[in-house]
Amino acid sequence: MNSSLSRPAGVLSVADMPVSLFGAVMGIAGLGLLWRDVAGVFGVPPAIGEALVFIGAAVFVVVGVSYVLKMLRHRPRVAAEYANSAQAGFFSTVPIGGLLVSAGMFPYSAALADALWWPSTALMFALSLLMVARLLAESHPVDSANGSWLICTVSPIIVPLAGLPLGHHELSHFMLSIGLFMWVVMFAIVLNRTIFGSEMELGLRPTWFIFIVPPAITFLSYLEITGGQLDFFARSLFYLTMFLTAVLLYVARGFLSWPFTVAWWAFTFPLVAMASAAVTYHAAQPRPVTAVLALAAVALTTAIVALVAWRTARNLLTGKGFGGPPPKG
Repeated sequence: MNSSLSRPAGVLSVADMPVSLFGAVMGIAGLGLLWRDVAGVFGVPPAIGEALVFIGAAVFVVVGVSYVLKMLRHRPRVAAEYANSAQAGFFSTVPIGGLLVSAGMFPYSAALADALWWPSTALMFALSLLMVARLLAESHPVDSANGSWLICTVSPIIVPLAGLPLGHHELSHFMLSIGLFMWVVMFAIVLNRTIFGSEMELGLRPTWFIFIVPPAITFLSYLEITGGQLDFFARSLFYLTMFLTAVLLYVARGFLSWPFTVAWWAFTFPLVAMASAAVTYHAAQPRPVTAVLALAAVALTTAIVALVAWRTARNLLTGKGFGGPPPKG
């Protein structure tokens, strides 16, 4: 019997849970890491960041267990989700969440952080490889391209943030190189679809913000690799991050009228990455203007993560589900 027919109306099932819900791990754990940096640079209480890191880790466990149950009980649903070219990229939110939790756990247990880092990095590499191979081997409708393709193909740039503190320098540099090259390629493809394809449905428009992630995270990873040297390339990445943020905040100024979907979590991690870049830039160039920029970015990011978390929790508690139909492939 169809599971959706056999349960009472309003009761949620793991069968309905989209893999993109791992974006909640990225937003919350990423916000925790951001506030950890804010504590180090601006002297705010470190308990804020640490609490958010552990909340993000808890969400990772809950969502992870739930999705494993979906894989065991509803494999056709999972297969259909991965087969949808507009959704497949969201599968990389799983290893990204693992890497962010790994970075969060590092001060407490390097062994635990390492145990999370290795499988997350391996899964990220596998998903990136499969996605690039799939894009090369198959024909895809132009309108199926969206920001989630950037998640899957460019996500290796996140590996150094957790890998370098653990001493994994070569593999971190290798993964950064993959993500950096794919950023150039995929940014052009997704931007072309956005400009020349049909108008993107409102529920998917938050994925526009994924454009911010590559320059912001590359900026942070590059500084980790070069020992914090704020050279021409690093500055250029930071300035591009700020420009893209300004553009996207302008085009999304009416986002409160957009239908709420789980894709709204795509707002969160890009803003976390941008704010982290702003705080890091201020730490390297401490001036009043960089302090104001960093604090404004942190305030905006925290407010958006809180809003999306509240909307998600409200939907789940009231039985409304995860919001909106899945994107079409």
